[in-house]
Amino acid sequence: MLSAAEKGLLALGLSFIPNPVPLTAKKIMECLDDFQRSVRLRHSFKDSNSLIPEFRVPNPNFDPPPASWHMESRVPVSIADLGGTEIDLRFSSTEEGNIAIVVAPVKRFSDTIADNATIEEIGAPDKVIYAFGPEITGKNVEGAVKDMEVKKYEGRTYYQYEVEPHILITATAAGNRLYLMSVNANGLQWRKHAPVLRRIQDSFRVG
Repeated sequence: MLSAAEKGLLALGLSFIPNPVPLTAKKIMECLDDFQRSVRLRHSFKDSNSLIPEFRVPNPNFDPPPASWHMESRVPVSIADLGGTEIDLRFSSTEEGNIAIVVAPVKRFSDTIADNATIEEIGAPDKVIYAFGPEITGKNVEGAVKDMEVKKYEGRTYYQYEVEPHILITATAAGNRLYLMSVNANGLQWRKHAPVLRRIQDSFRVG
């Protein structure tokens, strides 16, 4: 039996049969990409109640970007010939600043490092920041590094940096991946939210 809406449509005397817009291959791939990205994020920032198996950042103390932050871009780049896929996640907040997370195969940087890599094997703190800083900041960081520290959490070493003007970077390695996280802000954002941004930097862990 036809509904009132269907009867009303037929009463219009249309000379064509309306059909829903078909899904294109491009639209299907976009939906699939969004699903893959959401799963990747849940893998990266899982908590103890997640049904998804832990990935690389199972730390329940990690302080991820708050709800006011939105994901600006997610760029998975296939470089399988160099040991896997690089994942580039970027978040932004007009109020607080920007966050970028890069997960890259260590073999992209050296073919002599074993699969169970440590950040120390990749290089000393100054070597790491001068080599990879431009990837994060988009410019040469020599002479711009205000502070660098070496910290250990649960047996894993983390290099932490502060780069002028207002950029915080954490680097470590696990398995066959290098993990880099940066937090940056403009002058106003830094004056208002520096403690929050430092806390985000300091909470980054790789399991």
